[in-house]
Amino acid sequence: MPFAALIISILAILASIFSLFNTWLKPFDLVITPGNPIFSKSPVAGEEKTYATTPIIPIEFKNNGARDGSVKALLILVKTGNKSWILRPQCFCEEFSVSALHEKEREIFHPFSLSGNEKVYRIVLFNPWGGHRFPRFRSKEDIPAEEIWVLEYYVLDSSGPNLRLACQQSFRIERSVIFKGNLIPEEESTILAIDKFVGSLKGAK
Repeated sequence: MPFAALIISILAILASIFSLFNTWLKPFDLVITPGNPIFSKSPVAGEEKTYATTPIIPIEFKNNGARDGSVKALLILVKTGNKSWILRPQCFCEEFSVSALHEKEREIFHPFSLSGNEKVYRIVLFNPWGGHRFPRFRSKEDIPAEEIWVLEYYVLDSSGPNLRLACQQSFRIERSVIFKGNLIPEEESTILAIDKFVGSLKGAK
């Protein structure tokens, strides 16, 4: 019995230490969870009848750590087959719709802090960065023919000095979606699951 009591005491101490670490000592630990984007389009300045893809994306930023920290920068690397380009956040939006492109008062994207175990929800408008303005398009034929678009989210936060890959999304997107500029595509994983389910139903007949 004394041995069993000793084991129980040790386990209780370890549990207390673990609880103390998670409550007060765990470092800033940022997790971002993006929702499905609206692939909107915006005119390219100085180029008549030319547009660029400007996604509007709802994102949850959550600090799984106990200590405070900050989100300093956010970039998206878009990949379609053998093409890739970079998107940067332009501003926070009030509405999750194409009307966000016409909001008169915009909050320019800026670094922000998160307290321990805090989470915030932001709608972010992204624009092509610098020379990475592809795909610029005047017609559907100017848009990549590949239907699979991969969005890799890179974040710079107070946990380290370098950008790191935080998460990734894949979408099956037709050219018409990008050209129209106001549709929300389903994630590729969701579409594959639906296709598989429908296929199983057809096979059962």
